[in-house]
Amino acid sequence: MALKIPNVADAAFEDQSEPDAVDVDALSNALGATGLISGCAVTAQGTPNMSVAVAAGVVQVAGVVVTVATGNVTITAAHGTLARFDLVVVNASAVKSVVAGTASTNPVFPAIPASSVPLAAVYVPAAITAIGSTQIVQKSAPAFFLPHNLELKLESWAVSGLVAVATGTHGVTAEFPVTLTRTRVRVNTAPTGAGIRVDVNRNGTSVFASTATQPTIAAAGTTALVTAYSNGALVAGDVLTVDVDTIGSTYAGADLVVTQWYRRA
Repeated sequence: MALKIPNVADAAFEDQSEPDAVDVDALSNALGATGLISGCAVTAQGTPNMSVAVAAGVVQVAGVVVTVATGNVTITAAHGTLARFDLVVVNASAVKSVVAGTASTNPVFPAIPASSVPLAAVYVPAAITAIGSTQIVQKSAPAFFLPHNLELKLESWAVSGLVAVATGTHGVTAEFPVTLTRTRVRVNTAPTGAGIRVDVNRNGTSVFASTATQPTIAAAGTTALVTAYSNGALVAGDVLTVDVDTIGSTYAGADLVVTQWYRRA
């Protein structure tokens, strides 16, 4: 199934044809590796009542694959005179639930809970006592999926001009689990007298085993590459920062670029 916004002519209720901010949020989340992989269709019961059925399927939350079992979720009682939208969602623990919206003359979707994938919007008209198929619109945006063997650039940090010693600069946050694969360091103008040594930190702790294994541009050199890590498995929310620990003693070196590569974990 996929995220749908029906045309007015195709919608059972006109409110269903109006794009909602949550539609955009669902698409944005999917680009950040939180969305649908397969299945999870939401349907009315064979004999309609105030619950809906969720099919088995697979979602992805912050890059982590979550298997969802089939099951039912309950829609709370309708308002006596006003309509509302409810969202059927599943979270990172594979728990299915319904987020009730606010009844209104112009109802909008409730917000998507953190670490959750929206599956469907259920339109709940005033005084309704059963949910039929025309009241359900699928809202599961397909997750952007990164193949596990694809190496990608996580970030490049650049310093124009003379290189200087620095600590904890240029932070970047991992949006989903990754494994670091390569750290490339280069300068346009080589240091002299001593080399340039750079450290990359995960939440303040070096990703390298020791100073001897940190990327170091030798005096008169312009580049260095490291592919071994002791702390290179990141989870969503981890922050990488860069230190410049040493610079050339006669000439510092100039125009430093640090590029970090990774594979999806």
